[in-house]
Amino acid sequence: MTRRLFELSLSLLLILTLSFALTRLAPGVPLATEANLAASPESARAWERLQGLHQPWYLQYIEWMSQVVRGNLGRSFVDERPVGACIREALPKTLVVTGAAMCLAYLFGGSFALWSTLQGTVARAQVLALGSSAMVSMPTFLLAMLLALGLATTRGSAWFPLHGLGEAG
Repeated sequence: MTRRLFELSLSLLLILTLSFALTRLAPGVPLATEANLAASPESARAWERLQGLHQPWYLQYIEWMSQVVRGNLGRSFVDERPVGACIREALPKTLVVTGAAMCLAYLFGGSFALWSTLQGTVARAQVLALGSSAMVSMPTFLLAMLLALGLATTRGSAWFPLHGLGEAG
């Protein structure tokens, strides 16, 4: 139990460290968004000081990690709201969609496995196994785009909306 907890803690620390490093190594600066393109150099420096970007990377990392441990994930550049509030707002819808996808995957996967098991010939079962292996091997983003094209566009059957989860407007 202690070993698993140590491995979990080490993995979490590695993920957080990589997240910090990748955001700092990304080209450009966060201030260079469309709304802030006209910012003067003085206001850009003031913003960098306010965000602590003028400090060395290791001090930025310590400050960032202490904020993450306290649950402060910062503010959204898009909404100017706390990121935690954005996550809390989106989490219920994400869980509904994820739960529905899991139920459908188990339903179709179980039905497909049962059907392929009940097939009388070995050749037909091998073809079904090859098809299921191809589906599992396909990158999820490609499969998602193909399903969206087939199930949610006018070229397909347009059974599902591409966005919105039923909200008007």
